[in-house]
Amino acid sequence: MNNITAFLTRLQTFNPRLVKQEAPIKADSKEMKSIDAYDITRETHYYDSFSYKSELRVLKDMALIDLLALDKERIGLQLAQLNKIKDRFKELWENYHQHYHDYHKDYKASYPFLIKPDTLFIVHNLQGDNADVVVTAQFVEDLADSIKLRESFLKELIRDVETMMEKQEPVANESLNSDEEISKPEDKSLKQEAPMQVNRYPTFKEGAANQLYNILKPYFITEDHFKLENLFLIVTHKNNHANFSKAKTNLY
Repeated sequence: MNNITAFLTRLQTFNPRLVKQEAPIKADSKEMKSIDAYDITRETHYYDSFSYKSELRVLKDMALIDLLALDKERIGLQLAQLNKIKDRFKELWENYHQHYHDYHKDYKASYPFLIKPDTLFIVHNLQGDNADVVVTAQFVEDLADSIKLRESFLKELIRDVETMMEKQEPVANESLNSDEEISKPEDKSLKQEAPMQVNRYPTFKEGAANQLYNILKPYFITEDHFKLENLFLIVTHKNNHANFSKAKTNLY
């Protein structure tokens, strides 16, 4: 589970840097001074920070591999934890929008504490409310991009895990159905016996064979009439023989 731990730790750790920036000594003064300002550009997908996005993608894929090795119950527990983190991102967004104002206007030094990222996640290099640090509008915009990037990879991992679990359920059901078919008792009432050959000839009443011959004769060519007539003669002969044998038996 080292990969999932590394991914979630990186995802929830914000590392704003303190950079030097020129700012007026006073609001109406042209005299400039060098002050510290927050910067988190390298943890967005802009400029030279593409490595951070790539890092999150690789960590996310490795985390999924860790989860694939777990059983269904443990995957469900991990999924619940992932959704808790997603809820914390949602809360951070609510705080962010509550204290957001127009672009190109700096924020108070206490801004990071107003949106409470330090209580929801890990945040390094935060200075105190009274510190001489500038919270620029650019930092606030970059912070939003950083949150959005982290949240997108988290949602992607959750979606991959849910898809994986959905694919496992039909396989389990198919296996269960297969076992049921194997163990299902045989219904003897549906079992059909093999057909038995009956060595008998049709029985005709006296004169019926001749009538049937006359009915069928038009359906045969003239050359076959003789064969058809002999067929009925043979059947009639065998019936007479059978009746004679039966009568003879009754006499004895």
